[in-house]
Amino acid sequence: MEEAQTIEQPTITIDDETFLLSDLHVEAQAMVARIQSLRSQQQQLQMQMIENERAINGWAEDIKNSIQVVEENEEVVQ
Repeated sequence: MEEAQTIEQPTITIDDETFLLSDLHVEAQAMVARIQSLRSQQQQLQMQMIENERAINGWAEDIKNSIQVVEENEEVVQ
């Protein structure tokens, strides 16, 4: 005997109440999709900020490590 597979429909929770996405008006469904898209973009931007900060810090450290102190008696070679 085969078990019947149930397909879960997408839901959204608003103020602790869960709704089937398909029960919402088309306009509300579009807004939900837009919110999901914006949240995804926000997460990607946050990751980019972290990656940028790490790159900046790494390059700043490399610059700091590459600087050599010139003694008063030494001449700077250009």
